[in-house]
Amino acid sequence: MNTASEKIYQNITQNLTDVARLDLWDIWKYVYISQDIASIGNKKNPIASFCTTGVFLANTDHHLEIPESQREDPLRRDMLWQVIKSLETNKISLNHAGIGYTPENIDTEIEKIIGIVKQSTHKIYEDPTGPEADMRWVFIGDTTDHGPMFEIVLPEKKLNMRPHMQFDIDTDLSPDEVQERISENFGDDMLDWDLDIPGVGRVLSMGTYANTGLDMRIWIGTNLRSRKTHRESLVEL
Repeated sequence: MNTASEKIYQNITQNLTDVARLDLWDIWKYVYISQDIASIGNKKNPIASFCTTGVFLANTDHHLEIPESQREDPLRRDMLWQVIKSLETNKISLNHAGIGYTPENIDTEIEKIIGIVKQSTHKIYEDPTGPEADMRWVFIGDTTDHGPMFEIVLPEKKLNMRPHMQFDIDTDLSPDEVQERISENFGDDMLDWDLDIPGVGRVLSMGTYANTGLDMRIWIGTNLRSRKTHRESLVEL
């Protein structure tokens, strides 16, 4: 496999029992393996852990569980590959991964997460471009261009958002090209949310590519998004 699409697919879909190979990733440079658990971040102070049963946010009670019937392939690699391949571009890379869940209270939840992160070697940031009225986007990790990043999406209860895992990828496609290629291969309903920044345009399109008890979400960055600019805009908490 030599194309950029195949490379990013390999990066995202490593078996969790074989994630020691993830030191080859362009973005996640610090991923460690212990039995069947993959940890993102510092080995002694992981940001989060993925295993075949679900996702754990370090040092919290949050565990997004994957049903037993889906654990053989919790990332639905077949569907993920079809989505990535459909984009047909040579410039594609993994920006970050993350999870989303609805807390009892967003502000309280963020304070709890800040307290946990401050006890580790990691830093915590917020994306000021997020829809703050009903959702907050928190990032943990390294904001340098190729540093490992993990996102936590915290929506208000009124949004009825299902718990999810997400993979955010960068591409050189225009907003219309992203929409056209996904619609052509998966229908008009797969992409269900766009981030349109005034004065910039549609920098990100999002959709659910599978459900394994969790919604498996893919976020597709367009050529209007700059990884460097986005990371520099993050505000440390």
